[in-house]
Amino acid sequence: MKKIVFTLSIISLITIQCKNKEKLSNISTIEELVFTGSPSVSNNSNVELKGYTTGVIEDKTGLDGCTFLIKVNDSTTYEPVNLPNAFKKGATKVYFKYALSRAPSICMVGQTVSIKEMNLLK
Repeated sequence: MKKIVFTLSIISLITIQCKNKEKLSNISTIEELVFTGSPSVSNNSNVELKGYTTGVIEDKTGLDGCTFLIKVNDSTTYEPVNLPNAFKKGATKVYFKYALSRAPSICMVGQTVSIKEMNLLK
């Protein structure tokens, strides 16, 4: 009886893990779609009203463990864990959507975030 319960428990855990991986693979596909091609440019000053955050990308690759950071207008600093290569330039103004990340930070300058959408801002 114990062996049956144990076996069923293992099977259910494997099934749950497989479903979670399918969800994650869909998310990465969506992110790839958002970041493909050249970034679009907007001079719209109302992007914050559409749910975007504005900021400036800072190149901190000279500091130990740091890469590119995003300095937001209210002096908050974010460490993107998935910044697209097209945006890896210092002093670049951007607007973006993000989600807080639980990824560890070596740089420890700001909150780690996962970029969901990003575009250039004039």
